Amino acid sequence: MAVRQIVTYNDPLLREMSIEISALDDATTSAIADLKDTLRVSLGVGLAAPQIGVSKRLIIVDPRSVIPGAELLTMINPKIMTSQGRSIFEEGCLSLPGIFTDVKRPDSITTEFINGEGELIKKGFSGIYARIIQHEVDHLNGILFLDHVSRIKRWYFYSKLNRLQHAY
Repeated sequence: MAVRQIVTYNDPLLREMSIEISALDDATTSAIADLKDTLRVSLGVGLAAPQIGVSKRLIIVDPRSVIPGAELLTMINPKIMTSQGRSIFEEGCLSLPGIFTDVKRPDSITTEFINGEGELIKKGFSGIYARIIQHEVDHLNGILFLDHVSRIKRWYFYSKLNRLQHAY
C-alpha cells in the first residue's frame, strides 16, 4: 500500500497504550500492508503500528534477514501469556535511530494473537523471534527498549539522540 514515515522517540504517540483491534476491516488490512511496506524498506526485523502513527495493537515480525527459513508474522492484539529464562542481547529500534545497547529479556514466550487471516493463534517462540515480539509488544504498551536499561544509560542515549537531532 504505502511506505510510511517512522515515528521517532520524541513523538508522544510512542508513549501511549495502543487500542485493541475489534475487526479485521479495511483500515486494519491497510495498516498491515503499510507496516509490511515500511518494514521492508527500513530493513528492520519488526515494526509496531504506533511506529507508523497508528495507535492500534498490531505488529509485524520479520526475522527472515537473520533467521534463514523464518516466516513473516502479522500479529493483531498480541498478548504474551508466559515467559521463561533470561538472556542479554543487543537491541536497536527504528524509532531510536543509531542507538544500540544490551537489553535483558525472557528467552522464550507463549503468545496469543490473531493472524492476518483473522485466526486466533496460540504459539510459543524463543530466541530472536521471542525478543522481536517482546520489543514490538512493548511499543503497543508505550514502552521503548531504553526503558529496560539503567537510568544513567537511558540519560546517555537520550542525550545522544538529542545531539544528533540538533545536528541536522
